[in-house]
Amino acid sequence: MLSRAARSGALRIGRILSCKRRFWPVLAVVITIIYLIASLSFMIQDKSLSSLGFVHNSDEQLEQLVGRTLPRVKDQPPSSCKANIEVVTHRTLGDGCFFKDRIQCEGMPTINSAFFDVVDRNVVFIGTLFQNESWINETFICEFPDSNVSLVDPVVIDDRSMGTQPQYVFVMTCPIPDIYFTSFLPHNLPDRLHVNLLENSTLFQSYRDVPLCKAGWNKVHYLAICTMVNNVDEYFDDWLLYYRYMGIDHVYVYDNSKDGTIIGVLDRFISLGFVTVIPWSHTFTPTKTYLEVQIAHENDCLWRHRHDTDWILKIDVDEFMQPMFETETRLVDFLHEFEQTLPPSIGIVRVRNWFFSRPSSNVSKEIMSGKSVIERNPWRSPEPTREGRGREKCFIRPQWVHYFKIHAMKLGGDSVTLDPQTEIRLVHYRSENPRHRNFRIHKFIPDNSMVNLWKSINRWVLFTKDRVVMYGYREHLYKT
Repeated sequence: MLSRAARSGALRIGRILSCKRRFWPVLAVVITIIYLIASLSFMIQDKSLSSLGFVHNSDEQLEQLVGRTLPRVKDQPPSSCKANIEVVTHRTLGDGCFFKDRIQCEGMPTINSAFFDVVDRNVVFIGTLFQNESWINETFICEFPDSNVSLVDPVVIDDRSMGTQPQYVFVMTCPIPDIYFTSFLPHNLPDRLHVNLLENSTLFQSYRDVPLCKAGWNKVHYLAICTMVNNVDEYFDDWLLYYRYMGIDHVYVYDNSKDGTIIGVLDRFISLGFVTVIPWSHTFTPTKTYLEVQIAHENDCLWRHRHDTDWILKIDVDEFMQPMFETETRLVDFLHEFEQTLPPSIGIVRVRNWFFSRPSSNVSKEIMSGKSVIERNPWRSPEPTREGRGREKCFIRPQWVHYFKIHAMKLGGDSVTLDPQTEIRLVHYRSENPRHRNFRIHKFIPDNSMVNLWKSINRWVLFTKDRVVMYGYREHLYKT
């Protein structure tokens, strides 16, 4: 039984809340009190942890680990690394910033990107490497602007050789000092930081003043796309429309071209918040291929968005995911339902490749004059590409993948493969890709399923209230 005082207090609160005029002010006061109590308890806990030596940036702990006293930047010799670290910032990137080119120095890791993850409280460095590089066995230190330091976590070795020219990736992380977390809300962190990455044995090898931007911390997208492109501007309109219809929330385009014209091509989609264009014309090692840069971009995208996106589709602009169900189904609807049946350990969902093309002769003028790659190629190969031949593309859960390479997960959770006949297939118009103009399939099977789907999408464009379609496509077509 409630005491008389408790019943009286409950009745009084009930009367206050029953009055609409008083309800909102009282609610605001309650929320403010809860916020202040939570902030105070966090600071008390943070202070108590610091006094117990459990924080990452304890100099005493670090000095014990590395076996000597750690000098500050002003006491260190000039770095032998003359890496020119240029950062690209642009309205298309929002608060993000990216390296104009990778940074490299003898005895140091070659780094394609760096940022700070406010959820895991880490600085993240991503790059590629040759097998058995000497620096992999060294210890590294991150030094922050206030001279706090933290030890770089042990690097997980990527030793899986995939393909004829193996490309290896690495991710380095070092804890951000607790002093930067003065509130329990991650967005209160500064938008930019600079750190020094020091090789511990000498401190002579180092990258100084590496600029960092904050990676997303709250859930923004359910399903996004990451892709890297190079001079394929003319293919984007149809490809973006197709995936908008399929329920894609956002598209991250890593631009590997030198001229950067794609920003102008995609300007209306950028302004509508559907596309982000990231300059990524990084140099690759002469003995390697552009795939080295591609692998770096994939892992950058996965690690930057591991906390703000549930699923990322890694795909190229000549590839279209086609649902194969009896009733017309969007990718996002399938994924929402399919996700309920998946074990929580699943890192990727693989989709098998199926080539579409057209014969070199006896093709009608109507087909050849089709405005889209879909309309010009209503034939397919008899069977999908065999599984494991390096043609699959994947839906990726970023938090369950540590290393990824183009068609497969190199290190992470479990995987599952969809049936290309009854679930989803990857329709691949490879012969229309400028890089593969000579590609041919040897037997052609008529298949109008994608053409019919494309007609449905074009009808949808006329009536949908989707903002991106209304102002990115419908209004654009009207003006032109």
